[in-house]
Amino acid sequence: MIIKIDNLFTKILLFSGILSMASCLKDDAVDNKEIGVTGTEGQAWVSIPKASKTKTINVFGIESVDRIQKLSLFEVAYDYVNATDADITVTLAVDNSLVTNADPNAVILPTSVYTIPSLTLKIPAGKRLSESFVLNVNTFTLDPTEVYGIGLKLVSVSPASARIASTLNSIVLEFTVKNRWDGEYEVTGTMVDAGSAALTGYFPMTYWLITSGALTADGYDPVIWEDYFVPIRSGTSVSGYGSFAPVFYFDNNNNIIDVKNIYGQPAGNGRYAQLDPTGVNKYDPVTKTIKVKFFMFQPSVVPLPDPRVRFDWTMVYKKPRP
Repeated sequence: MIIKIDNLFTKILLFSGILSMASCLKDDAVDNKEIGVTGTEGQAWVSIPKASKTKTINVFGIESVDRIQKLSLFEVAYDYVNATDADITVTLAVDNSLVTNADPNAVILPTSVYTIPSLTLKIPAGKRLSESFVLNVNTFTLDPTEVYGIGLKLVSVSPASARIASTLNSIVLEFTVKNRWDGEYEVTGTMVDAGSAALTGYFPMTYWLITSGALTADGYDPVIWEDYFVPIRSGTSVSGYGSFAPVFYFDNNNNIIDVKNIYGQPAGNGRYAQLDPTGVNKYDPVTKTIKVKFFMFQPSVVPLPDPRVRFDWTMVYKKPRP
């Protein structure tokens, strides 16, 4: 049903009511000073916009590579009625107690893997944001199964007419390390099940490779089962192999040198994986394509030495996974 308002007086009353309701709306988080900036009323101040008392941790996924990566991570903001009329310089300091307090499970980022070009940032005259804080890091020796963190805080500002806000003055940066094969792929190819001709491949399918080590990536189905499985078809229905998902083992030259079942070799149901040496079994960094053949063995269904299932996959990289 659509109600049409034709009476001008009714329109005025309705609009007044909307304004009245809007004036009653409150942001409890702001009122309680859990977010936003405090201690700055009536003065110029500097803060870190990406920092917040209710969300102190900023997480970044970075690739595991044996080279320096330049990461631009955050800026410092100047807030006042007008933009600054002269350059403002702010200085930060590393404070890893911030990491421990925010996430006791995080590993402090080792000083051996990073450098900070400058702990001083400039907000140019006429601007409200500084240049980016930069961290140069080599992730190759970091453990992809860990979460690493570094804490930073504002310690001084010049000229003294600007002050550091009493909130939004520190930030925790956490890093998860992704190897070069991590991401979302579209998989096409073939699948033959010697134990049941009714079971066929589910193609094309969206499939994730999730970093589980510097040279390993776990297969994950994000669409059908949302778990570590391989979706398949059973006739016209969608199905999957229980307790089976491939873990791909690479070498530093992008060759796949092994495939194992994430649930065990074998899993409780007897299923285990093995690389088919007749495949290309390689990642092409130019086309971002993986071509791999592998087997699923289940001796209780198909006696050894034959595998139960033969997979022949072409995996084309689409985008980073969430």
